Amino acid sequence: MKNHSALLIRWGRNLRRLDQRMLVKPIANENGVLSDLTPAVYARLTPNLKRVRLQAGSAFYDIGSTADHAWFITSGIVSLLTTTEAGEIIEAAAVGREGVVGLSGITKRNGMAFWAQVQISGEALQLDTKTLQSMIEREIAFYKLLLI
Repeated sequence: MKNHSALLIRWGRNLRRLDQRMLVKPIANENGVLSDLTPAVYARLTPNLKRVRLQAGSAFYDIGSTADHAWFITSGIVSLLTTTEAGEIIEAAAVGREGVVGLSGITKRNGMAFWAQVQISGEALQLDTKTLQSMIEREIAFYKLLLI
């Protein structure tokens, strides 16, 4: 009986720790980039995230434009598309819940070399680029995480 009680107490403590982690970073597991943030950076970033629906076929931005937002994909698939010299459309990358789309607003480039189009409907957490830029300037580790 003693061993059983000790096991239940230990299990209860572990469950409380898990609950506390879930409270600290409740949406972190929805996106790979967000899950790698420190609790402090996560706490500063999350009040600025807005959940948005991604509809298949919709586009985030066009070639040559800059994005006003970054989207941390939580479900669905977004393709980064471009055209070849022959005029063919090709998929350069596919982004799912492990990544982020729309970093052109922070790269200081003249515009995107790709356009982003939703291939499979889902959701994302949207962050405006001004807030993103501010976070990057304060948190170099966050910037490095975005570049991986």
